[in-house]
Amino acid sequence: MKANYHTHLSLCGHAEGMSEDYIKVAIEEGYEILGMSDHGPIKPEFMTKDEFIYNWLERQMTYEEFLNIYLPDCLKTKEKYKDQIKFYTGIEIEYLYPFHSYFEELRSKLDYMNLAIHFYYHNNKITNSFDDVTYENVYSYALNAKMAMETGLFNIMVHPDVYMYHYKSIDGKPTFDSECERTARLIIESAIENNVYLEINVGGLFKVTSNNEVMGEFAYPRDEFWKIVSEYPNVKVIIGVDAHKPEQLRAKEILMAYEFAKKHNIKVEETVETIG
Repeated sequence: MKANYHTHLSLCGHAEGMSEDYIKVAIEEGYEILGMSDHGPIKPEFMTKDEFIYNWLERQMTYEEFLNIYLPDCLKTKEKYKDQIKFYTGIEIEYLYPFHSYFEELRSKLDYMNLAIHFYYHNNKITNSFDDVTYENVYSYALNAKMAMETGLFNIMVHPDVYMYHYKSIDGKPTFDSECERTARLIIESAIENNVYLEINVGGLFKVTSNNEVMGEFAYPRDEFWKIVSEYPNVKVIIGVDAHKPEQLRAKEILMAYEFAKKHNIKVEETVETIG
């Protein structure tokens, strides 16, 4: 693997280590590029207190930690290892369109941003992408993604198929139905139109191997989603490790992700041209 743009550190509340811990492993493994993309800060005033807690946002770094710990830590690592590897500072974050200027301000301090939709607006309420997605609201996931990509602030959409995690179709079952397909096509077409890369997420494969799930039948990477991706020759696809521990940068699941892409005849880009 030449480059990874999806890397977390301990500030997110569910990962280990700081940026230097990851860059040491990346150098050992022969990476040419490492992008740090911990969960970016969402301010509490952007939603109700219950929504903020329900979506785990109180566990992630605050805006003050972003300024005073995250950015200095990344800058120090970048400078220390500048002769050995390219290092980029980014974040993984949702897009809340009523607060657009805030996301512009964050982007101005970074090399790149990953779009993640762990929650999204539906009927002016926050919907959780892991637990609350149904056939009635899934298309709003794609509409939020489209709106975010059209801002030009984001370089990669990570785990774009995560909406299948606990999806409930009209029959209450986790079926990839017509609404899921409609959602997938809007995401893919928006990515093409806005030059945003879609990520095959290795983090989902960590769950496959640890839970003895069948590859491709798990929530992500999801076979049905990526079969649709393969119909679009102009879409750009990257593999992201979604590393939460430094040693995951050399995990066997990375090879599994390449095999998954090959199975679906998807060309994988080794680097993201819009970063750097």
